[in-house]
Amino acid sequence: MIAGTGILLWLGNKITEFGVGNGISLILLLNILSRIPKDINALYNQFVEDQGWMGLLNAFCYIVSCFACYCFDDIFEQFNKEKFLYNIQGS
Repeated sequence: MIAGTGILLWLGNKITEFGVGNGISLILLLNILSRIPKDINALYNQFVEDQGWMGLLNAFCYIVSCFACYCFDDIFEQFNKEKFLYNIQGS
């Protein structure tokens, strides 16, 4: 495990040195993106294949609720950031 981490750090540093971008972040992004098809397939198998239309409705509600939670969190974070910046500038 330590050798694998060392190789990934070295590879990330090489990517950064060549000016492509932040190497470690790109490696993590590629790892996340490579799992998306498998995750979509698992979501389909869990909700749609076994339950038909009701499963499709459940999957849709699940995706909408995840998106709504993300939007709520983003709005809440922006509100707190503006409030914090206002307090710093007001002092």
